[in-house]
Amino acid sequence: MAIVAPFRGLIYNPEKINRLADVITPPYDVITPKQQDAFYARHPYNMIQLDLGKILPGDTPTKNRYTRSAELLKGWQKEKVLVRDPKPAFYLYKIYYESPGHGLRERAGLMALLGLEPFDQGSVRPHEKTFSGIKVDRLHLLDFCQAQFCPIFSFYSDPEDEILSLLASRAHAEPFIDYLDDERIRHQIRRVTDPKVLKKAGELFRDKIVYIADGHHRYETGLNYQEAMRQRFPDGPPTAPYHFTLMYLCRMQDPGLTILPTHRTLCRFPEEKIAGFEEKMAEDFQVETFPFRPANKKKVKKEFLTRFQENARKQQVFGVYSSRPAAFYLLTMKQTCLDGNCAEDLHPILRKLDVMILSRLVFQKVLGIKPEELDRESLIEYRQDPAEAMELVDSGWCRLAFLLQPTLIEQVQEVAEAGLTMPRKSTFFYPKIPTGLVINVMKPHDVIRS
Repeated sequence: MAIVAPFRGLIYNPEKINRLADVITPPYDVITPKQQDAFYARHPYNMIQLDLGKILPGDTPTKNRYTRSAELLKGWQKEKVLVRDPKPAFYLYKIYYESPGHGLRERAGLMALLGLEPFDQGSVRPHEKTFSGIKVDRLHLLDFCQAQFCPIFSFYSDPEDEILSLLASRAHAEPFIDYLDDERIRHQIRRVTDPKVLKKAGELFRDKIVYIADGHHRYETGLNYQEAMRQRFPDGPPTAPYHFTLMYLCRMQDPGLTILPTHRTLCRFPEEKIAGFEEKMAEDFQVETFPFRPANKKKVKKEFLTRFQENARKQQVFGVYSSRPAAFYLLTMKQTCLDGNCAEDLHPILRKLDVMILSRLVFQKVLGIKPEELDRESLIEYRQDPAEAMELVDSGWCRLAFLLQPTLIEQVQEVAEAGLTMPRKSTFFYPKIPTGLVINVMKPHDVIRS
């Protein structure tokens, strides 16, 4: 049973901050060190200082990035830079953005609290594996600040659009947040505070399954924090805020729900393991080669990308870019593989996923990469833009670029329903939810009314 509850969000005070684009940031896990510096310089109250503080020389267990975030959070509230809403609310959230090949799109959802429960209970389901190091970092931040700065991205099934339609009918007329970010994406949020509507919407969620789209680390961190708080407060009630986590919920049937492909680039990899790559691939794939010279590279690249898109609509196909030899490759799975004669130990659902076939047949079987090595962040870099992935190869930093098609929302649901998981970075839900729009304060003795 999914428990979705309203909460009193902590927001930037419009009397103190008149331009949200100066203080709101992307999620921490897509921010580079260079971008971190830029956000620090942009505004003294930029969210980066709370969610992704800098590690400084001389940091100690009692004075560090986490303690600084906690002190700043208290200070900004005392200065009324951040103010807490007086009433619990669901936050109706619309995003307007340009999607390549689709023009202007709109995605609707809401921000609310979701009752935490272990994945094996069934109402909340993951689809990806996670990195343990990141969860340690997020747990420290949550423990010191007792606040969540960015919601977890999730989706649920509602073919008739009952829930969002109900909330929209009783939402406040004017959005209290309406701004354009650096990518010219428009974010618009309205409050819904009518107690009867909040209760009805919560009841409609009770029979829903919530699928985590983006933010598996933060959900698992929430579970770890919940367990720690249970030990500190053994008599704490089930309405305590540490039994909930901040969630963005979107209908899986929303036409504005976009998943971008996540391309892989193989970096700092032994040349001897790549030798004979084309011949090795021929066992499981039909290999089509597009060799090029500097003079005709642009023309060949265009032809390759066109063929890649055309073939991908019909069957499982990967694009590969190599600098040595200078060539593009189309790898199309042979019928024998499609019939289940390759990677026989894979679950049939996983065998339909491009990212899983790439991991098992290309990375592990052909290139000899061990499963545990695939977790090494220095080995594989991830990009949404194929041009950026290929530029990493041109720069000499990476050796091969692998281009994939996006995972379908139905595939994500199917994997989660079966209790399976995809490789890391299998999906990229776009646009991501920014950090700092509506903050969830988790004072241990507060009461959450679902």
